Amino acid sequence: MLRILGVWRHLYRHFPLRYSPQYWGMVFPLGMYMACTTRLSQAVDLPLLAPVTPYLLAIALFA
Repeated sequence: MLRILGVWRHLYRHFPLRYSPQYWGMVFPLGMYMACTTRLSQAVDLPLLAPVTPYLLAIALFA
């Protein structure tokens, strides 16, 4: 939802794109959760977690 509002603010209202710690606080945990899930599935040899990681990556990239 924030992404849609950000695009609207930038394209329609011509609001400049700026860094915001709020965005970092949203995206960083998603990326780290994906990375940790990938490494955990490899370290513990748990193939049940392997199919989950592409979905987590897609969510992190979308955010």
